[in-house]
Amino acid sequence: FNNRKHAIEPALAALAMCTPREVAERVALAWRLHYGTLCRGVNWGQYSLAFLQLVAASLGGPGLAAMARTLAVNFRHFAAGLPDLLLLRASTRHGDGASTPLDLDALLKHGGMVHGGRDAPEPVDEDGGGGSSG
Repeated sequence: FNNRKHAIEPALAALAMCTPREVAERVALAWRLHYGTLCRGVNWGQYSLAFLQLVAASLGGPGLAAMARTLAVNFRHFAAGLPDLLLLRASTRHGDGASTPLDLDALLKHGGMVHGGRDAPEPVDEDGGGGSSG
């Protein structure tokens, strides 16, 4: 991380400023540019582009940037677990309390917002530990 910090930090800062729509657009662009490229930790056939966009938009720019920074600082320690630990329910609530599945394409097309169920994860420090003692 320290050897590439000068390149990584500005990219993470830009990602943290992204709206959910911009995050979803970045995921789509990266998918189109890099699909099939051999990369550690990436299984191109495991998830659809729409699902990855939904997850990224739900996390938002700040949450996604915090996760990416954590992985950049200590990939070996933090890389395991996302598929097993991620819970995501995509639905739209109506006034009568009913919910319907979320159509991410329609939501993003109309400028809608997607919110995850938790605040952005706390970034880790450069030693790979959490930022708080609690």
